[in-house]
Amino acid sequence: NNVDSNCLDYYKNNKVSFAQNSVEIDFKLNDETIYQNLSKRIYDVRNAIVHSKDCDKLRYQPFDNDDELRREIPLIKSIVEVIIINTAGIAKS
Repeated sequence: NNVDSNCLDYYKNNKVSFAQNSVEIDFKLNDETIYQNLSKRIYDVRNAIVHSKDCDKLRYQPFDNDDELRREIPLIKSIVEVIIINTAGIAKS
């Protein structure tokens, strides 16, 4: 609910060009499909960054893909915030 609606439109209408098999995310679908697509998109972006030396795959290229990667940060940040808030009471010292 805290993400800019322009971001939601971006995730719905755009794949990540440098990430192999990237998917769009339509937040109006059922929860299970949304979670699967979120997981896949984040994993594919991560792989494009971490495995950037694999020449036969799409990969993140610094400077060329910086703006596109920057658009993924609000998505990841929002997910991390939800996870932290929902698990804050679970871990006890």
